Amino acid sequence: MSDDTKKMIAVAEAMAKIGSELVNISKMLVEKSGEEVSSPKPKTEAEAEAKAKP
Repeated sequence: MSDDTKKMIAVAEAMAKIGSELVNISKMLVEKSGEEVSSPKPKTEAEAEAKAKP
């Protein structure tokens, strides 16, 4: 593998780790607020739904 490929993989892994940490943090915050925990929608999906509604 080239150095660029290794760097891209490292960045992707770091982003995935950050993403899972954000999910954990949001779950903790939701649990503290006493609401039910549901899996967060990807931003693009949520945006698409918002645009679809009149």
